[in-house]
Amino acid sequence: MNRIDLRNGWTVQTSRNVQATGDIISTSMFQTKDWYRTSVPMTVLAVQVAAGEFPEPYHGMNLRNLPGIAAYNIGESFRLRLIIGTWRSILTESIIGRMCG
Repeated sequence: MNRIDLRNGWTVQTSRNVQATGDIISTSMFQTKDWYRTSVPMTVLAVQVAAGEFPEPYHGMNLRNLPGIAAYNIGESFRLRLIIGTWRSILTESIIGRMCG
């Protein structure tokens, strides 16, 4: 039985850097010489991080510096709801624990 390795030999590029349309890209004549070499499964962002184009997004505040990512001010009302929700959860677990324990 012959096996074809589909995990390796892939190239990816962000759409910001590609001018060609899908019908051109999908031909065997299309050149991907400036594209990132990768294996699957990987997202385009993961490939760019591995290539050093972007810093590790889950380290410090790096995620906020990625293109297309916006920081939202959650505000005091969200923080208050989070605290109330956490306490409600703790109290509920405590009550259930006393009832069942």
